[in-house]
Amino acid sequence: MKPVVTWAVLANAEIAHVMKNNGPGKGFVSEAGKTWHADPPLEYSDAAGMGHSSHGHANAAKTRRDPAALAQAKFATFIAAQLAHGYRDRSFDRLILVAAPHMLGLLRAALPDTIKETVMGAVDKDLTKIAPKDLSKHLENIIAA
Repeated sequence: MKPVVTWAVLANAEIAHVMKNNGPGKGFVSEAGKTWHADPPLEYSDAAGMGHSSHGHANAAKTRRDPAALAQAKFATFIAAQLAHGYRDRSFDRLILVAAPHMLGLLRAALPDTIKETVMGAVDKDLTKIAPKDLSKHLENIIAA
C-alpha cells in the first residue's frame, strides 16, 4: 500500500520550500529540488506616470504600482504552478500551506481548484527558517507527523 504523502509548503515573500511527510511517525524532511527564490522586485520611478487621455487633449495620471506587491503576487503564482506540476506528477496527495499572512492569502488565491482540494490545513506564520525536525510540533493540530 502506497503511503499518503503530504507536502508542507513553507513560504514568505522571498523563499519557498517543500517539506515532505510519508505518514504518521515519519516526521518531515526537505524535498530535494523544491526550494524556490522570488525574483527581486523591478524598480520603477517613485513618481506616478502621465499618459494621454482617451477623451480629448488632456493628460491623465497613471496609478502608481508597488513593485514589491507585484513581485510577491508573481512569486505566489509561480509557487502555485510548481505545486500543480507536482500534483500532476503524483508527488503528493495532501498539502499544508505555511506562510507569512500576506503570502498565505496570495497563495490561496493563486492555487488552482484541483490543488485547493488537497489543502488539509494552513498556518499563517513564517516558518521558512525552521528545521525539518521541529516542523511537526508546529503542525500537530493539522497532521500526526
